[in-house]
Amino acid sequence: MMTRNIKESVIMSTGKHAEEKPSAPSAGVVENEGAVRSEIELQPTAKEARGISEELFNDVREVLNAARNRAFVAVNSAMVEAYWHIGRLIVERQGGEGRSEYGASLIVRLSKRLTAEFGGGFDKTNLGRMRQLYLMFPNVDALCQQLSWSHYRLIMKVDDPVARGFYINESVKSSWSVRQLERQINTLFYERFLATRAESRRAVAEEALISIMAPFHVTLRRGSHHIVR
Repeated sequence: MMTRNIKESVIMSTGKHAEEKPSAPSAGVVENEGAVRSEIELQPTAKEARGISEELFNDVREVLNAARNRAFVAVNSAMVEAYWHIGRLIVERQGGEGRSEYGASLIVRLSKRLTAEFGGGFDKTNLGRMRQLYLMFPNVDALCQQLSWSHYRLIMKVDDPVARGFYINESVKSSWSVRQLERQINTLFYERFLATRAESRRAVAEEALISIMAPFHVTLRRGSHHIVR
């Protein structure tokens, strides 16, 4: 009884209960603290960062980026070649370039089977494009490894085979993205190139003619000429 009265009087005088042991942190708090600690440990210190030369870092980064680009090109090239072979098989099963009623239904049935097993990308429209790829580029070795399937889908919309070759060459030479190629086709880049080249040829021809006729004191004007006496 006396002991309880002493404890109560201590509580009343201090306004505090006896000190309790702190509760253990929850598992979530411990996990978060561990993640933050790991992230901090992964970040290089200023001393470690200074120990890596900029030249070394850039060289390593260049190697990794080059490997990544080669892998990207290899995957795209393999898929385009696979689509070409699918197009070839479709044409052969259809009995040639002509598209019969049986050929159309064949694509529909093949699309359903491929979609069920491999997922999207094999609808009848896309299978038709694969068929078109084979018909437009009958030589598989002529396919350009640097161009993706999306590039070829745009190029196949160009009717003129010479223009198609032009866009393929320019896409590779200028490293056009799919969006850049689409913009160039939509703005008739090939036709504008031909017009510019024709104008340049006319200008060169006029300069050559003027140079030849100069000794005879002949003045050439657009659409007419007169002899200076």
